[in-house]
Amino acid sequence: MRAISIIMACMLLLGIARTTYADQVILKNGDIISGRVISKSGDTLTFNTSYAGDLKISWKEISTLSTDSPVATLLDDDSYLHTSLLPAESGAVRITARNGKPAGNTTQSGADAGAAFDEAEIENKAYGLNDILYINPTPEESGRGYRYSGRANLAVSDTSGNSNYQQVHIDAEIQKRARDWRYTIGGEANRARDEDTTSVSNRRLYGSYDSFYTRTEFLYAHAALEQDRFRDIRNRRVLGVGYGYQVYETENTKLSLKGGPDLVSVERYEAPDEAFGALGWHVDFTHRMTYLSSVPIEVFHLQDGYRGLNRDADILVKTRSGLRIPLSKDFVATAQYHVNWENNPAPDRSSTDRQLMIGVGYMFR
Repeated sequence: MRAISIIMACMLLLGIARTTYADQVILKNGDIISGRVISKSGDTLTFNTSYAGDLKISWKEISTLSTDSPVATLLDDDSYLHTSLLPAESGAVRITARNGKPAGNTTQSGADAGAAFDEAEIENKAYGLNDILYINPTPEESGRGYRYSGRANLAVSDTSGNSNYQQVHIDAEIQKRARDWRYTIGGEANRARDEDTTSVSNRRLYGSYDSFYTRTEFLYAHAALEQDRFRDIRNRRVLGVGYGYQVYETENTKLSLKGGPDLVSVERYEAPDEAFGALGWHVDFTHRMTYLSSVPIEVFHLQDGYRGLNRDADILVKTRSGLRIPLSKDFVATAQYHVNWENNPAPDRSSTDRQLMIGVGYMFR
């Protein structure tokens, strides 16, 4: 009995110690939440609790916080510290930095494990919460690594009987992201046969490079090559540069806007070739709707548009919109709606092509 009593007492003490030394967040309304700090990115703190899983807490609603062990912290002066956070007056924390060694998820894709991080010894120095840019930043957020992300989708249909129709759509994209730059390469292709006749045949390749000169503003260069037999496009080439703004770039939401001059040249199968300068705009939006259900459904909308500066003022718009629904960790079901529109199509061609597809995809991030 004595041995059992000793064991129970030890377990009780361990439970008390665990409670005592848990990370804590004190909100401005006075609530105290205990658990574990996962990360801070943008205006959101991800905080794990035993009773509610991961919570997304607005950084603006936090009075102060504390961690019972060191976390990787990036300040707005680019200091990278491995430090415990201690509670302070409202709107601040106290920091005792150990050194700048890598911590947390800096072992993720592309992190430079040998980077010489800033070293510092700061004894109980108070910092405003607004001085903290990231907690446990990803490699690209810290500026000391990069991350790959990408996707590939496939949609297939095969109809037989009174009619015979087969269609295949594939698209893929890969992106490499560092704090100061990003490049993207992708492509898509569609092919369909009705009976023994090809009814759809098109493909497109594209690439872009973004150079960030602030955390949200960047300059870009991009290029695209497109072929579409049934729209009388043997080759359409687009080259352009311009200015971009990263409106959002969080775990759940990404939105970037771009605009600038482009050079568009078109070689046609039948109609005369043409080339013209244009003003281009580009929208890239994705959002994971984690608040509607336990399944994080992702909505996306991509748009490329060009308004010609030529006499005919050609206007070209290409949109890709849809949903991605997780099937497992990396695989998703996809529903996409594509629209290609031009105000001045080749003779005897429609100005608008629409395509609705349902398929499966693979994603990594």
